[in-house]
Parts: sequence; structure tokens; C-alpha cells
Amino acid sequence: MCPPGVDQTERSLQQWALLTPRLEQIINLPYPRGYSERKIHSPASYVSNSWSFSAFQMLSGVAVDRYIPECLATARIATQLSLVESLPAELLMSILEHDLAREDIMAVGLCSSTLWTHVLNHIARDLRDTVSNWAGTPLICAGTYLKDLPPALQEFVPGYAEQQRVYLDRTLNRRKGMPMLRNKMPPARRYNWDARSSFEHVPDRQHAVHSWMMIFCHVCNEEEPMKTALTSSLRRALRWRQHDQGGAWLLRNLTSKEFVALDVKDDGVHHIEATVKAEAWLSLDRALLQRICWSRFSPDLFEDQCEDEREVQERCHRGVWAGHCFDVVREAKVSTEEWIDVREVLIEEAKAAQAPKIELDSTEDEEGEE
Repeated sequence: MCPPGVDQTERSLQQWALLTPRLEQIINLPYPRGYSERKIHSPASYVSNSWSFSAFQMLSGVAVDRYIPECLATARIATQLSLVESLPAELLMSILEHDLAREDIMAVGLCSSTLWTHVLNHIARDLRDTVSNWAGTPLICAGTYLKDLPPALQEFVPGYAEQQRVYLDRTLNRRKGMPMLRNKMPPARRYNWDARSSFEHVPDRQHAVHSWMMIFCHVCNEEEPMKTALTSSLRRALRWRQHDQGGAWLLRNLTSKEFVALDVKDDGVHHIEATVKAEAWLSLDRALLQRICWSRFSPDLFEDQCEDEREVQERCHRGVWAGHCFDVVREAKVSTEEWIDVREVLIEEAKAAQAPKIELDSTEDEEGEE
């Protein structure tokens, strides 16, 4: 057992989280399926994964539309409302928000067209709560092994420069064999752990959308064409925007004055797909994530890899955009005259980061066959 006060962070697997220090919000990155201890050490595994944190919605800064439910034609419209249906809308919404599970809420909505309208409003409001506006605010994907902060974020930790100097002096004294205080947690690591416990957790929008659809499919026993009408109205409530957002957009790094052209496709239901222009395999989430990760890179963890592979890992651990501010805007509405186009560089970095995933997946397949 270690003495009290000794930093034991690296005794457990590294965890990653998206942080917005100015807004004090956080999104924990889930462990993708098939993660091994080796993969968890590296953010390249997330870059090669299809996981999304809804970057387009978060950074576009477009206000979420207020949902206005359609009138749903049904043969079950009563001439006189029931006691529950007669309750004030505010009271009904309060009951739905605080007292019922999602399965119960869906069951209530399927009782009548009046209650269905109230439930659709509740679902739309529930999803609006999952969309935060991160445009123009510093963003970092921090690993729990980090020992320092990127320059762009140091202003958010009062006294960080002095604390870091003391920590480095203590580390230097230890290497020289001089008497020193017990090796405590680096100030950057302490800040990260404090943020993970105190920042507001942003709900996962994609999980919420999937959850509502799955519950509806499980609970709804209506026959056609009523089920089709109900499904259509639910999908409309699940939409982030009621208007088409497809077309040409730009991801802009407001700190370094760089940009990346994007292609955005809107399926007209509830899914918006944003990818780097002419590169359908490279999503906006993935492209951004590979440049904002920040943690301690330990060559020892990748000592059996070649120099090029270690370089990829180091670049993923020390993202050049960590702590920078971003937004996503329509290409037609802004000028890029004084901005730097980094699309090609970003694509090459993403291709290089795929190598570890391909190698590890093939190894797992071989083990499974045995």
C-alpha cells in the first residue's frame, strides 16, 4: 500500500474526457467495444472509432428549433377529455419530467392523441437539453495521465505556472537523489480530476435518440396506418433542427486562424452527418478529436513499435489544437482570405492514426479463430 498523498493515477487505465473549462462542462469518452489495456492508453483508438459527440451540433452555434407538434389524425379523439388530459399543460410537463421513467412516459403518450402531443413536447425538450453551444470556447480531450496543460488552457488554473515550477523542481531533486517532499499529483492532473468530479456532464444525444426510438418500438402495439403516423411524428420530435442543414460548411480554429472544409448531409429524419470535404470516411468528430487530445506520452508503452508508429502516438497525445476555440459555419457566409487551409494535413494525420487500429483488430481476429 502506498503512503497517503502519493499519486496513484497510473496504477489504473487511462480515461479520456472532453472538457470545456470556460463552460465547466464535460463528456466522458466511452470505451469502444474490443478495447484492450494497450488501446486504452492511446487516443488513436478513439480517432479510428465511429464514436461521436455531436460536434456539428455543439460547434455550429445554431439555436435548436422549438418543436411544434403536428396535429395527429386519430379515431380515438374523445368528445370529452379525461381527468388526466384536462390537467394544465404545465402540470403535465412537470409530471413527465420528474416522476416517470421513459417507458412510462411513452405508454402515457400512446393513450390518446392529446397525451401524445404532450409527450412529443417532452421528448423534444429532453433532446434540447443534450445540445450545448461550444462554439468559441476552449476545448480539450484530456487523458488522466497528463502532467501539464497546453498553453491555451493554463489561464484557467490560477497559480498554475508557480505550481508547475514547484512540481518540476521537486521531480528534479528526486532524480538527483536529494531529499524531497513526497511525490504528489502534478497540478495539471489535479485540475483534471477536479474537473471530472465537478463539471456538468453533458448527456449523450445519440444515445437519447436511440433510447426513445427503441422504447417506442417496444411499447407501441398500434396497427398500420396509425403506427406509421406515430413513428413519423416521433421522428420529427427527435430532430435537432426542423430545417435542412446540408451543404458546404467550415470547421474553423478561431485560435490559430485555420479552417477545414466540410460536407454536411441531412437525412431529413434526425441524423446529420458532417465529414471532411471529399473524405466521407473522416467525420468531423474524428478529425477534431485527433487534434485536441492531451496527455502524457510515454515511449515505454509503445517500445515495440517502429519510430513512425510512436510518432503517430505522440502526435495523438499532444494535440496541436488542445485548448483552442472552434466553430462550424456555412462556407457561403464567411471569408477565408486570411485563414490557413489545413484540410490536407489533417487527412494525412487521420490516415496515419488508422494504422494501430487495423493492426490490433487483425490480431484479435486471429486470436478468435484459434
